Amino acid sequence: MNNPNKVEIQAIKKESIRFGMFVKDGITFILSKFGNLPWFDASYHVSLSKNLTNLREIHDKEGYGCQIYLIDNRFGEIKSMRLVGFSTPFSQKLKSNVEKQMEDKSKFNKNDYSSKLFNIMMSYTTEQMVKLSEVNCRIG
Repeated sequence: MNNPNKVEIQAIKKESIRFGMFVKDGITFILSKFGNLPWFDASYHVSLSKNLTNLREIHDKEGYGCQIYLIDNRFGEIKSMRLVGFSTPFSQKLKSNVEKQMEDKSKFNKNDYSSKLFNIMMSYTTEQMVKLSEVNCRIG
């Protein structure tokens, strides 16, 4: 965020979080909402994580961790850090989506990815992505 205020910092630091997951054209979007702030979206493709080769299995009552950083873009200053755990169903769906991306990793083309990402961002608002989420998770 650019110059986050105290309300935004507090929301990301301590308030409840809602997550959603939207997948389109092989790109996974992690959607997040902190307290009463608007929804955020973050696109992901495993080919952009060069060192990720496999994901551990998710068993009942387990989930992946998610490290959240709020950084003031003006100076690169970290305003908040928070570690949360995704629910079991959310983690299992994330694992499944990443494994699908891994199957096509050899076909990944950065220009094609950028073009698809641009088209998705022009076609869907973040709120529409939330409504079309495959799985949701709430923390706090």
